[in-house]
Amino acid sequence: MPFMSDLNESAVSDALALEALTWLNRLLSGAVTEDEAGRFQVWRGQSSAHQAAFAEAVSLQRSVRSAVRARDAGALRPPPAARGRSRATRGRFDPGRRAMLVGGSAAAATAAGYAVYVRSDLLTDGLGLMTSDYRTAVGGRGAASPAQGVALELNTRTRVSLLKAVGAAGGIEVQAGEAMVSADRPGEAPFLVRAAQGRILVGQGQVNVRHDGQEVCVTCLGGGAEVQHRGRSTRLTPGGQVRYGPDGLGATEAVDTLVTSAWRKGLLIFRDTPLQSVVDELNRYRPGKILLVGEALARRPVYGVFRTSQIQAAIEQIRDLTGARLVDLPGGVVLLR
Repeated sequence: MPFMSDLNESAVSDALALEALTWLNRLLSGAVTEDEAGRFQVWRGQSSAHQAAFAEAVSLQRSVRSAVRARDAGALRPPPAARGRSRATRGRFDPGRRAMLVGGSAAAATAAGYAVYVRSDLLTDGLGLMTSDYRTAVGGRGAASPAQGVALELNTRTRVSLLKAVGAAGGIEVQAGEAMVSADRPGEAPFLVRAAQGRILVGQGQVNVRHDGQEVCVTCLGGGAEVQHRGRSTRLTPGGQVRYGPDGLGATEAVDTLVTSAWRKGLLIFRDTPLQSVVDELNRYRPGKILLVGEALARRPVYGVFRTSQIQAAIEQIRDLTGARLVDLPGGVVLLR
């Protein structure tokens, strides 16, 4: 009788592939707990084969994301790297096979696949449990006191880490999401907030820092703050807002801070905002994904106030306001068309 180590190698690989995909789907859910994050680390650290299996699962997720983007461009095709390869070369994770679902429309199948595999932002949220000191789940909020005289409030799906080597003043890095930083440190060194490639210094003041992708938006609600980016800097006073990213540090603009800080009261306020921007914001507060179909619909202006705890009601109100058709799909995917 053969020992376990003599079992068919492909069968063992398939078993690891299934385990890896199970872990990936859990991380993509955005609801992974700290205990689960620890068990995931143990699982992945068992062997190089476990690490390779998870890397291949993530590669699948990226391939499906590429397919969805191709669909949105009007040409749904397998990713270029997958074309022309044999079934054996493609291996277990073949997004092309998953696309050939029996029954239903291609759009529905793609949307369902999007919900399960393509939410790379939720994968980041799950993995963020291992790299952040403070974090919130989808739709959650939190508070902390990272240093003397400093209060921190976190909005939905936010990850913040403590900076270890910034001296007695202390500091944090907003890795992703949105945080309100309030500092009252007269006569002391300002508190440092890092986000992307920029720095925000707050001695006595209150700033809202939102880090989305490569762009950071900083809004001053009280006192003052200095924003530094790539050798340039600007001083913010109450009501002032500045953005920075790959294109550099933008100009300071005057904004309505009531809209910026509404999330602290569990509210979202939109004033003649294009529906696409409204949907992008709603997606931050719910699992799954809301997808718009049609450029004209995406440009429709929306004026309203919605509760972050009742996003489904917000979707239905938007349907009524715009006359759009609402289609619910598996995996928390909603189509507005």
